Amino acid sequence: MDRERGGEIDVGPRGCPACAAWSLRQERATPETDVVVETDDGREALLRALGVMDEERGRLDRLEAELISAARRFGTSWREIAAALGLSTPQAAFQRASRHRQRGDHESSGAPDPDVA
Repeated sequence: MDRERGGEIDVGPRGCPACAAWSLRQERATPETDVVVETDDGREALLRALGVMDEERGRLDRLEAELISAARRFGTSWREIAAALGLSTPQAAFQRASRHRQRGDHESSGAPDPDVA
């Protein structure tokens, strides 16, 4: 079961802190209302899960930056990258890559990319 153990959150069978938090929420819900019964244990576990989510988001941002950079080195267009990321325009993909560079998610020359239409 996904429960707090020894000061650490058990991330559950899928290895997902959010899944563990959801499972904990469901265990504390009342059948009549599906409302969570608040307890200190559940609250602390959820706060730790949120902290883990922030760490994972940073890791995913770094991975995304590296993958975008690698795709560009292979000659992938911004239009193709945008489609792969679920974005509607090449400019949106370029802007996301620019934000990664500004935050330092990935080493880059910082030079503007000439083929963004």
